[in-house]
Amino acid sequence: MKKIRINFCGIPLHICEEYIFVKLLKERYEVEISENPDYLFCGPLNRYEYCKFSGVRIHYGLECFFPDMNLFDYAMSFADMGDNERHLKIFLPIYNQKAHTGYETTGLDEMQKKKKFCNYIYSHAGMRERTEIFDVVNKYKKVDSAGRWLNNMGGITPGAIANWEEKILFQSQYKFSLAIENFSYPYYCTEKITDAFRAKTIPIYYGDPRIGEYINEKSFINLHKYATFEDALKDIRELDENDEKYIEMLNAPKFLDERFFEKELDKMRKFLFHIFDQDYDKAFRRPEFFWPKKHELQLRMADFVINQSGNKTQMSAFFEDNKIHRIAIYGQGEVYQYLKEYLLNCGVEIACIIETFEPKDARNGEGLSVVCADEVERYADVDAIVVTTSYVMEEIAIGLERRGVNKDLIPIEKLMGTTVNFSKRPD
Repeated sequence: MKKIRINFCGIPLHICEEYIFVKLLKERYEVEISENPDYLFCGPLNRYEYCKFSGVRIHYGLECFFPDMNLFDYAMSFADMGDNERHLKIFLPIYNQKAHTGYETTGLDEMQKKKKFCNYIYSHAGMRERTEIFDVVNKYKKVDSAGRWLNNMGGITPGAIANWEEKILFQSQYKFSLAIENFSYPYYCTEKITDAFRAKTIPIYYGDPRIGEYINEKSFINLHKYATFEDALKDIRELDENDEKYIEMLNAPKFLDERFFEKELDKMRKFLFHIFDQDYDKAFRRPEFFWPKKHELQLRMADFVINQSGNKTQMSAFFEDNKIHRIAIYGQGEVYQYLKEYLLNCGVEIACIIETFEPKDARNGEGLSVVCADEVERYADVDAIVVTTSYVMEEIAIGLERRGVNKDLIPIEKLMGTTVNFSKRPD
């Protein structure tokens, strides 16, 4: 059995081993969750931390997040980007194996045990429709809002959002569940509707306008079919008042294809096994040349400036730890312009700015000397050269070597985040 080393970044870590893709991989491989992995499953929750990882990156989407295929080798997401070697469109609730079952029919006796009308469990407003729908249905009968958003139950109800099993138990007390996504986009459908199905309630759904392509519209209230939410309320009222119609909808098949989950799992197996069956050094797919590398650096730079601006000492600490006292800076384009505040106040002396070709001006806006890379005597006494255009690092290194320059080259990424928890891509 082939051994593979994986890890996770930007997805909820406490349940990683429970993700369905991990279980599928274990069917075929010896899976090690390693601090020194070869493959990294990535999500959007840690911003661009995964850009530090040089191995194979696999995006796994849990939210309405389009994978940037300049950053990932492969991706599994809701996005309708076509099923191909690099991307697989998935039904997002498939990540939880418990969501694959529990859609059995129920009878009148069980329905009559439901003494409560409708529940609503959300921690934030999301899109405006989430609030508008609540207001419309709540005018007919009180909707119990158990989460933080629009809470009307005297605080968050225990069991409403504590964990998945308790949430299902809470919802099972109700005839209806407001299942409203935080964004409306084709094929963006989350566990909100499957949780309601499993709790044996009728979902009042808004989110994926194309949900009727795979989920049976006779099994839920599809708000996308109505001109207004008030129009939908007429059918909700009728179901609430007519037990026979309610039971008919409650017991309707949930998916148009009774083998829906089985087929989804088969597609995921094929996609994953293709990635991991091939030799590791042949598994890389993301482009590696000028523009993709520049794009990745720009994203990390923006993240550093916007989200880490309070860490004024990070660059200074790097230079102090490495006993670097005098530097030259290679390149003063947009990366330098964004980060110059940090570079100018990093606790080292900046000898000059180096440009590949003859500079237009002898000094820049900060009064620093700007020299051509050919003028090697102008930066001969520096301890290191900080390269802001690190997406052409190899080209710069070759150019300096040909000029007889033997200095440590420090890519700007090291100054933006010196701790890398994952292995480097092997040579």
